[in-house]
Amino acid sequence: MTSLRAGRRALALVLLVVLQLQACRGQGTAELRKPIYQRLRRLDDQFRRFQEQTLSRLDLLNHMSNVSTPLEARVQTLSDQHRNLTQELTQLRDTTTQELDVLKDRSSKLQKKNKRMEGRLASLERGLRHRQGQGSRQTQRLSQEQGESLSSLTLELHSQEGRLDSLEAQREELLVGLRGLQESLREQDLRMSRLEGRLGELLQGNVISSRGSERTGDPITSNLTPQDTAPPRRTQASRGQSPRQDTQTYYQPQPQANIQPQPYSQPHPQPHSQPKHTKDRRMRTRLQLPPPHPTQPPYQSQEERKRLGERGQESPLPGHPQQGPKPQSVEETREEVEMERRRGDEVWRRSEVTRTEMRRGEKERTERRREEEERTERRRGEEERTERRREEEERTERRKEEEERTERRKEEEERTERRKEEEERTERRKEEEERTERRKEEEERTERRKEEEERTGRRKEEEERTGRRKEEEERTERRKEEEEMKGEESQIQNLLQLPVRHKIPLQHIPRREATICNVDSMLLFPSASSENYVTFSRSFPALPELSVCLWLRVDVGYVGTLLSYATEDNDNKLVLYGRNSSSSSSSTPSRATLDFVVEDPAYRELPVDAVLDGCWHHLCVLWSSIQGRFWHYTDRRLTSAGSRFKKGYEVPGGGMVVLGAEQDSQGGGFDPTEGFVGRLAGFTVWDRVLSPGEVTGVAMGRGVPRGVVLELGDVDGVHGEVQQVACECLEHCS
Repeated sequence: MTSLRAGRRALALVLLVVLQLQACRGQGTAELRKPIYQRLRRLDDQFRRFQEQTLSRLDLLNHMSNVSTPLEARVQTLSDQHRNLTQELTQLRDTTTQELDVLKDRSSKLQKKNKRMEGRLASLERGLRHRQGQGSRQTQRLSQEQGESLSSLTLELHSQEGRLDSLEAQREELLVGLRGLQESLREQDLRMSRLEGRLGELLQGNVISSRGSERTGDPITSNLTPQDTAPPRRTQASRGQSPRQDTQTYYQPQPQANIQPQPYSQPHPQPHSQPKHTKDRRMRTRLQLPPPHPTQPPYQSQEERKRLGERGQESPLPGHPQQGPKPQSVEETREEVEMERRRGDEVWRRSEVTRTEMRRGEKERTERRREEEERTERRRGEEERTERRREEEERTERRKEEEERTERRKEEEERTERRKEEEERTERRKEEEERTERRKEEEERTERRKEEEERTGRRKEEEERTGRRKEEEERTERRKEEEEMKGEESQIQNLLQLPVRHKIPLQHIPRREATICNVDSMLLFPSASSENYVTFSRSFPALPELSVCLWLRVDVGYVGTLLSYATEDNDNKLVLYGRNSSSSSSSTPSRATLDFVVEDPAYRELPVDAVLDGCWHHLCVLWSSIQGRFWHYTDRRLTSAGSRFKKGYEVPGGGMVVLGAEQDSQGGGFDPTEGFVGRLAGFTVWDRVLSPGEVTGVAMGRGVPRGVVLELGDVDGVHGEVQQVACECLEHCS
């Protein structure tokens, strides 16, 4: 205002000088007009310089006033950031305490599980040791049983061999005894034949003597009955018996009968009666031994030979009659018969002894067979028992294994259930955290709205006050000017004849107050072209997490490609992809979306309908590979979110970053239909996930959080018709 007053005073002086000059016109001559015009020109030049100086001073004053307002805004942003930091610290403390509690619970549960597992492992080791001990004992028992069975088998074999040797010896002895019996039977047969011949001779002699006695009348006693007389003995050949059958028959002695002499009488045939056999006949039928060969002489024993030698007789040969046989007495015949009986008894006894021995051998054999069968049955029973024991042990082992399997399955099911419960709990916690975050965001939004409303109300009041003050000052100045002008109207009559350039300029209108002053610069993309794109001087590092925030103002009906990050392996490592849907072949109207691509072909669609109104909008896209989640904010509001998106993946570094176009190859392959048309400001990339408070702080212009990886200050090349405008505040970016 002081400068305006000084200018007005100088103008008044100039006008006075002009009036004086006009008054002197009539008095001065024509020669004096030229220097006056020269002075007027000089005054005009001085006035222009003065005007420029005043304008420059006014600009400086306006700039100083503008500088004071961003300082206050920065102080407010710093205070807000301090509040946000304190809130975040409290939240971190709460979350850390909760996580510590959860970790303590998990550690206690894990310790309990470890103790259970150690107990189970110890029991399993004990069971294994017990099984190994049982297996070793069973093997030892089996080996001992096998050794004992082998030793018993060897002993039995040795005993069987000894028994077989004894049986063979007994067999040989029996064969020798049978041979002796056969020889003795042959001798007996010969003797019986001799006795028969002698008896026949004696009977003939008795008949003759009886006849003579009948004639003389002397009774002659005989020791033989007529029944004892029998026809001569038949041979075995006439009977039709084989010598084998004869060897199989045995001699059975008969009780000794008293031989009494009876008177001879001729036998009378009786009806239905059988003739009685003599003892010789009975013995012959019972023994049935083969007769001696007719060509061989009969066998004679040493006793018979001695007797014959004493008597002076020779044994008659068969087929040769004795020459002058002497008749024997009855006593001698009786003695011979008794001797023959005794010999037969001895032979019978020997045969009985052999029979008893044979029976004993057979009994021993049967007993041995029974013992062997019992042993085999016992062995079989023992083998069956061992097999049953083995089967029972295998069954018990199988049951134990099945029980262990069932226990393992139950444990696995419990683990899966616990995992599911933990996952559900984590999901519930995440949902609760998201809900709390949303509530906090809504509360912050409401608080911010209230603060903004209060600020706007205060600003309006201040503006109204300032406007009123300015109006009052202007009114006072106008009044003063009017008074001055009224006083000088009489003097300044030809002022309207001055040129327009000598008029006083209008007052400089200051710029409006800015609040969002963290954009650094703005990029203007006038049209969709393959040549309009922006590159950077550096690239991304390896990013397991990231946050991309920017201001955009779209001039067309679609959002083109905002960001394209390509490497040699894949040209779509990280893309915020948009396309002109009108150029596609689909006739149906499609919803305006922006594809968020992380390692093509994985992507998520982000709704961007609210951005197509031709105004400035703040857009933030956040992604975390640790959680596998993403968040999409539009004007500080969470418009979309999702999970299970490239969990565990890491965006590799060293690629090429391009704004405003989509790369089909690293650094090239641009398509004009995929280009961005509009204005883009405040582009920033972080290597972490921003909190909702930080997102709102960036959108409100409260500074830039830590962890910046790339920003517009790193722009290296602006290609095509793209223009980069330097503007710290968004309100100054037009």
